[in-house]
Formats: sequence, C-alpha cells, structure tokens
Amino acid sequence: MYGVPENVSAKYLNFAHNYNQVSREVMYNFFNKHFKLGVAGIITEKPFTPVLPGELSVYDAKHPLPSERRRR
Repeated sequence: MYGVPENVSAKYLNFAHNYNQVSREVMYNFFNKHFKLGVAGIITEKPFTPVLPGELSVYDAKHPLPSERRRR
C-alpha cells in the first residue's frame, strides 16, 4: 500500500494470550530494526526472579498506608 513491504512484519504465535515472552521478543527485534535502536544481534529476555508483591510495597509497620487511602 505504501510501497515499503520491508517495513511490514507478521508472525502468528499460537498462545492463549499473546503478550508472552515469545511475542515480546518479536516486538523487541522489530522495534530494534525499524527504530534503529542499534542493539547488535537478536534480542532475547534474560531470566529473572519475580519480586513478591509484599516486597514491592513501600508501606510497612514503620511506614503505614495513609489513613485516607485505607477508607477506600
């Protein structure tokens, strides 16, 4: 349609939801190529250990949730 077929990419990935690791890596590499991000080679996610929800909170016994937030 716009005369630049090299700027179009499509890949069918058969997953229950498609923002999984495989789908994200396709997107990372598309962005790297077309936005000229300059990352050499194929981009893959590195393994990581998720942080437990309780470790993400800034509130604790010493720093409690503000009272106006507790009413909701």
